[in-house]
Amino acid sequence: MERRQRHTSMALLVVTVGTLALVAANVRLIVPVGVGVLLAFLFWRISYGLKFGAFTLVIALLWLAGCAPAEFGWSIHYRVTATLAADNAQWDIVDEITVPADRVVEAVSDDGAWFGDRIDPANREEFRRKLEEDLRTLEGILAKQGWTFTRILDGEKAVFTRRRSAESAQTGMFPLVSRQSLAIPDIELYRARPLSASTGPGSPAPWARRVVFTPADDSEIIIEAGSNVVAATDPPSEAREIPAGEQRRIVGGQSAVELSLLSPVSRHEPVRSIAQVSLAEWTGWVLAFVWALVLAMAQDGVKQGLARLFGRGTSANGQPAASPAGPQPSHRKRRRT
Repeated sequence: MERRQRHTSMALLVVTVGTLALVAANVRLIVPVGVGVLLAFLFWRISYGLKFGAFTLVIALLWLAGCAPAEFGWSIHYRVTATLAADNAQWDIVDEITVPADRVVEAVSDDGAWFGDRIDPANREEFRRKLEEDLRTLEGILAKQGWTFTRILDGEKAVFTRRRSAESAQTGMFPLVSRQSLAIPDIELYRARPLSASTGPGSPAPWARRVVFTPADDSEIIIEAGSNVVAATDPPSEAREIPAGEQRRIVGGQSAVELSLLSPVSRHEPVRSIAQVSLAEWTGWVLAFVWALVLAMAQDGVKQGLARLFGRGTSANGQPAASPAGPQPSHRKRRRT
């Protein structure tokens, strides 16, 4: 038993040191560690049926937390280029959207009859004039949000660009890995307003509905930074060397990209390897399991220690323990002579 307790204590020490190193690199790992500790103490006193139910509930909550509600909107090609300044202090971000002709007309006029693939050749010139008129309307709407019309692509796609205000980069000395999100926001053209007498249900007026452009599946986010600054991205990406450092390209219709930025301390080995391990998807699950297992193994030793600590001065019912009975003196009668 003593040998088992020594092994358990050594395992607890090793797990604690390893956990501190990983949490120093990624503070978000505190959450799975806390889950593991909670499960260990929860499993200490409850029955096996309740243990299984509690474990199932925790897994279900974690799964539901990872599910995001679906987004709806008209999808367009969106390109974001984020460049980290030479001093690693801020991001310079340029947005570019490409709006097809049918989206331009549909967004402005709400007229489902005007689609490029169903236009009668006799009406193509009329459609072209309408497209130019609606394009000027859309240009005025987007200009209020900082967008600038730049060119027509392939003769039928309108390209707009926007330069955002510089965003600060979170690359401090601690923690070893910092998380930062770069948003790819939806573009809201119109907000839905209550219908009035002049805007009935059949009215094509754009202010009677909500129009939103969202990133299409072929949208891309390009991240450019110095070498060994961006450790990983979510969604994942591969680093490619460029003259200024490294470039990462992410393709998809997500609304944000999360960056893991290395501090100056963790850009070199062996600290860089610790930081990479802390970012792995499986690290949090492993920490939760290990802490639950080690603390469960240590329960017997803790119980025995508590029993020795509190069992010396009290009995099982909480009353002072009676002293053990010693040998009773013998009372032998002397025989009279």
